[in-house]
Amino acid sequence: KDQVCTAQCGKGCCCREGLIRNDQGDCVHPNQCPKRNTGSEMCQTIDCKGRRCPKIFCADNYKLVKTECGCCDKCEPLKIPSCGKHEVYDYCGSACPKTCANLGKDQVCTAQCVKGCFCREGLIRNDQGDCVNPNQCPKPRSEACGKNEVYNDCGSACP
Repeated sequence: KDQVCTAQCGKGCCCREGLIRNDQGDCVHPNQCPKRNTGSEMCQTIDCKGRRCPKIFCADNYKLVKTECGCCDKCEPLKIPSCGKHEVYDYCGSACPKTCANLGKDQVCTAQCVKGCFCREGLIRNDQGDCVNPNQCPKPRSEACGKNEVYNDCGSACP
């Protein structure tokens, strides 16, 4: 399995090419590793009080936890919070989700990941915080004016 590891310098013993370190710290052929879906990927090793430990990087939806020795880490699944009706939890949602209030408006938004509950695909949040179809949003004021009226965001206070 391909893995992504940060490029870090470190002194210590490494497995010979073609071998990887197992949970016991031994260098073995990859086919000798147990099949499991823990989300962890072992990279280089670190030395902790004379003990060899695999350096672990956790996949999405997993968190890094310290084991009893305080050195060797392991990955555990994250507990996904429950979300409301028509919502899904996302570890990398938009900092500027679509809402009824910003519907049809150009938005400048930072490219950052935000964890939390977001509306399902195709839905947006209304003023009450519910996820709705965009066509269920209240009409903008410009469309709610009476006959022969137009809405002006910055008009005169005089009639």
